Amino acid sequence: MEKTHYQVINRKHTLDLFAPLDDRHTRIDQFRQIQIKRLRQVVQPVDVEVVELQSSLISIGESERGTGHSVLDAQAAGQALSEARLACTKIASQDQDVSDVESFSHCCRQLASGVGADGGGNDQGDKANGALVAAGSVRPVPVTPDQIRKAAHDISPNIRVTPNLVVPGSDVSEVFDRDLSISMKLEYIQHSGTFKARGAANFISTQEISTAGIVAASGGNHGAAVAWAARRFGHQANIFVPTISAPAKVARLRDYGAIVHQVGDVYADALKASVEFQQLTGATSIHAYDDPFVMAGAGTCGLEFEEQSGPMSAILVACGGGGLSGGLASWFGSRTEIVVCETDGTATYARAKENGGPVDIPVSGLAADALGATRLGEHPWAALSAVGATSVIVSDDEVASARSQLWKDFRILVEPAAAAPLAALLNGRWTPTTSTTHIGLLLCGANTSIE
Repeated sequence: MEKTHYQVINRKHTLDLFAPLDDRHTRIDQFRQIQIKRLRQVVQPVDVEVVELQSSLISIGESERGTGHSVLDAQAAGQALSEARLACTKIASQDQDVSDVESFSHCCRQLASGVGADGGGNDQGDKANGALVAAGSVRPVPVTPDQIRKAAHDISPNIRVTPNLVVPGSDVSEVFDRDLSISMKLEYIQHSGTFKARGAANFISTQEISTAGIVAASGGNHGAAVAWAARRFGHQANIFVPTISAPAKVARLRDYGAIVHQVGDVYADALKASVEFQQLTGATSIHAYDDPFVMAGAGTCGLEFEEQSGPMSAILVACGGGGLSGGLASWFGSRTEIVVCETDGTATYARAKENGGPVDIPVSGLAADALGATRLGEHPWAALSAVGATSVIVSDDEVASARSQLWKDFRILVEPAAAAPLAALLNGRWTPTTSTTHIGLLLCGANTSIE
């Protein structure tokens, strides 16, 4: 039996986890070292108590010398190792409540029981859970304006400064008068066709990347951004996308040199497959939205928007997993109203507000290929809830109509998701007050077909 020592560090602390099991699992250890370095960049070292957990683990090597179930046992132990690593990383770097350590406790039980040899797993798992609860809540490390400024500096050699189109409200709808100015941030002309190039560039340019390359799961846009950034910085990308991804987006992934894997019906299916691939290869994983470096990169869009436009009373922005809207909330704070615009079939933020936190939702509809996250990210939720971001929902028909109007009136061609903010404005889902003089619409992407 092998004892594996875990250190889980309370608020704003890093952690050391998963000592190498044996020489055959050096890739796991290499990835562990990368994660440790990354976490030490995210967190701020503060002198608080370190919680030390001891969990018994039958090594994979031992299980392979065990009974006829050894292969399945080894696979289960490996999967538990991966799940526990992800859970620990989440606990250490995000705004988690104590209740959210249940996933870690579950993983500890899996690890402790390992191949089911000693029957002591549940006891060890309960001790792990108890120690975490005793340590108190582990809150997130928020993305700050200073981190966004740093991200803007770091990615500036590789990212386009996208233009800002300012029009009188009457150009958008006759219900608005000319005293209302509407600034439209044309982020859809960014590298890879969306704002997501910012987060991908910030992650890849500042983090240590595995020699096995990069793996990402995406409805298409994040994958395109990662594929573009991987090529820019000299790495191989493996991108996992659900089958609902638009053909234009899949084609762009391949144009950037990525190896594309189409798996499952929704983003969650692609994410699960990407985790299994990462576990097998040791490739560096980049989450589509629930990552502080990715969200800080997205936040640079807000910084740039404000520099170009000056003060705005409100910014309307589409939301899927929340990386962009969370980045905007992190940059603007409470000085600008963040209006989160979602469709009926992709309302992750609206459901999170109703339930007091992110929950899984069924995904469907016209914008599902871009806004198709099944759950709002924990990082975005922390940022959006902190500023009390407004939630509005529009229909697919309203999105389609707004998209057509952008083309008819401004010769702007965007994907459906990017038209959600205009749809909210045109259909009265959000209405400026009589004193409002300047608002922003963020047109976030254009990975779409011209047909």
